[in-house]
Amino acid sequence: MKTASTASRWASRRITRKCASASARTVAVGVAGENVIVDTDRHVTWDEMAPGCAVLDAGGRELVRLKVLQPAHPCRPFTGWALGGQVEAGVLKEHLQFLDDGMRGYYAVAEGSAVLEAGMVLALL
Repeated sequence: MKTASTASRWASRRITRKCASASARTVAVGVAGENVIVDTDRHVTWDEMAPGCAVLDAGGRELVRLKVLQPAHPCRPFTGWALGGQVEAGVLKEHLQFLDDGMRGYYAVAEGSAVLEAGMVLALL
């Protein structure tokens, strides 16, 4: 196993995405109903996620494996809201494309159970 990155820690922080729209919102992590949030310094691709991943505790002990099902594709309503409401079609399209291909995240199911908390690491299999 390898960790997604040294910065791949469970986190709760605010993010700002530099958008083409001047009315874009600052969106708090978790506002879209995420179950697990992984903070990483780079985009993790589908090819890396497809084999699955494991959640490790702070000491590196595996707690649970995750079977990754598919990338979470972006939706128009939430992307439009995050951009401040009414936006031009080209701006919306640009942001939908940016958020696709796993950028928004992935759908996965646990192969077991564990209680997750800050400081845990997601390791790619």
